[in-house]
Amino acid sequence: MLKYLLRKDADVMAIIYATLIVKGKKTFTEVPEYIIKMMTDEGDLVCDPFIGSGTTGRIAELLQRRWIGFEINDAYR
Repeated sequence: MLKYLLRKDADVMAIIYATLIVKGKKTFTEVPEYIIKMMTDEGDLVCDPFIGSGTTGRIAELLQRRWIGFEINDAYR
């Protein structure tokens, strides 16, 4: 994992996710909650271009943020 994270083309979200796992945040809701709290304030708009099952939107609402999401994968429609 460390070799991947040190690559020049490492995915920023993969780095954030790996960091959060090390900090003990392992559930599907803890990671987006941490990122939303860190990057936004109440009333801000959270955009998830790969909304999937909508976890990010649900967490954004719980944290008093507006949200918008997009999904092109038919499995999630």
